[in-house]
Parts: sequence; C-alpha cells; structure tokens
Amino acid sequence: MSFDSGDSTERLLSLKEIQAHEKEILQILWQYCRKHKIRMWLTYGSLLGAVRHKDLIPWDDDIDVVMLADDYFQLIELLKETNGFIDDRYRFVCSAIDSRCPVSWGKVIDTHTLVEEEILDIDSIPSLNGLWVDIFPLYGVHKQKFIQKSATTVSDFLYLLMRIACWKRLPGIGKRGQLVASICGRFAKRIGYASFAKALELWLKFCFPTTKKAQSVFYSAHSEREFPITLFQKSIPLVFGNRKYPAPANYDTMLTMMYGDYMTIPPVEERVYHPMKAWLLK
Repeated sequence: MSFDSGDSTERLLSLKEIQAHEKEILQILWQYCRKHKIRMWLTYGSLLGAVRHKDLIPWDDDIDVVMLADDYFQLIELLKETNGFIDDRYRFVCSAIDSRCPVSWGKVIDTHTLVEEEILDIDSIPSLNGLWVDIFPLYGVHKQKFIQKSATTVSDFLYLLMRIACWKRLPGIGKRGQLVASICGRFAKRIGYASFAKALELWLKFCFPTTKKAQSVFYSAHSEREFPITLFQKSIPLVFGNRKYPAPANYDTMLTMMYGDYMTIPPVEERVYHPMKAWLLK
C-alpha cells in the first residue's frame, strides 16, 4: 500500500489518538442508527473490551459492531443517497456504495484521517482508507444443513479470492486456502478484489434467508460459527470508554463461543492487532 505523503498529511497518530478517533466514529454511527431505528451491538474484540476493560482492549486498534443483515441493508439504502456520507467528515463504505471497498462488510470511515495497513496491497484513499469502525452484517442460516453448507462454500471461496487479490499475506487460511492461493493467485489479482467483493456481497444478500425468518445467523468471514437469533432479541447498555453502547444481553454466551475463557488476558505474543500507521490530514 502507498500514498502521497507530501503536504496531504499533518502528523502520525499514536495508538491512544487512534483509539480516541475511533470512539468518536462509533458515537457518530450510534447517533445515526438511533435516529433511523437501526439496531447495532458491540461485538468481537469491542464487546470483549467493554466487558473486561469497560473500554477498548488496551492494545486494540479498531472497533467492531454487528447488525442483522436486514438492518444493514436498510443502512445501505439510507446512505446511498449521500454516497455514504453521514456528514461532511464521516462516511459509510461498502461495495454497494463504493466499488473500491476491499472488504465484504461495511465500515464507517473518518475521512480526515488516512491509514496505511501493512497487510493490504492497494493504495490508500482518504475517502476509503481512513480510521474506521467495522460493521459486520449477520446473515440468516438455512434450515437445511446441506443448503447452508453449499451456500457458504461459495461465499467462503469468494471471500478467499477477494483476500488473495488485495492482501500481501494470508494468515490463518489453512492448507486448503494456501493451495487455492497458489493456483488462483494470478487470476484473482488480474480480476481484481473489487469484483470478488461485489460478487460476495450479492451472494450473501440473495442466497441466504432473511434474518426475520432465521433461527440462527452467521458472519461471512466465519461461516462455520452460527449464533442463535435469540442472542440479539434483548440488549443491555455496556460502558465503553466514557459512553454506553448496546450489547447482547446474553453477551457471556456470545463471548464464550468466540473466545472461550474470555476474562483471562492473553500473553503478549497472542494479542491481535492491525499492523498499520494512521495520519491526521490537514
């Protein structure tokens, strides 16, 4: 990844400053969602941080929220009218709004910042690659296991091709993924990540049941992990920094499914973060 550092950047941000900017993005997103009656919850490392630290995990450098897919599609339709801009600074991006988006979920970007992620093999664009909050849609699970497995096999393959096309390294893909990467690497980069991201978004939208009718839901990057829809029927506010945000009332079940003994702080070598640099733009 590269960008023109010339006069377009002001200064490099510290981890504390990155976290402060991201918590401001979260507040902007939450205000917008409340205004439009769109449900969202803290999830993954951010939910863990709220429960264990009442804030971001000290070494974490991004914030995650989750939405049921039906609400996520509503958010897309609302923000298509403004090309994703919530206001003149904060922008929601996904492949349905910006074809250059290198992920199959949504992000709210602070366009007054610019991020260089070590793992991405694409150029940075302020309107697309600023500091962010991830929005992960949860899709409905088919009642028939065979249909679900067949549909997620396709989505997993598209997700892998998207990663191959725009990532320098592919951690955690296993031997099968490495084989696919060795065979399809040149093809994927020639087609381009944007094509796979768009195909994946459409597949997920039209090939899985609506969350209103589903008994379980899943996230596309971890299709093997299914959450009962009942986890998202009740919410509670949790302290996250100096504000409160909604979390699944039964967050213990969700965190245990994801992390096991989640209250134990991992050793330094097992802590996960994004190798990246962030700048505040003039």
